Amino acid sequence: MSNFPMEIFGCQLRETFSTSGSRSFDLIATGKNLGKGAIVGWIDVHYPCRGHVRLKVRASVPERVLSGPDALKALSRLALELVEADPKEQFEVYMFSASNCASMSSSGTGAIETSRLFTPPSGSANESK
Repeated sequence: MSNFPMEIFGCQLRETFSTSGSRSFDLIATGKNLGKGAIVGWIDVHYPCRGHVRLKVRASVPERVLSGPDALKALSRLALELVEADPKEQFEVYMFSASNCASMSSSGTGAIETSRLFTPPSGSANESK
């Protein structure tokens, strides 16, 4: 398994539990802007799963992380590494923040599909004034 400490999205990973098919991590802020040492999210990695999609990842992340597809790609690479899965393994990645969510899936052939599930409209109540 991977060595720690590991970082992603400017946060340190802290493993909270591990079973034969799952690993769970807290995202710990490393910078002052998020409150250094605060838990700002989590990542759950499930592998191997039954069915054709063998790797499933769910993550709650800080709002700033969901600004583009690079975060999904980084999380999928990290998840593959954490469970030592074949890079061509079929996977699904779901990420969400307080006001946004996105997903990515791989067919196992290298084809990747990314979708943004929800983005609040400009001027919505979620935006600070």
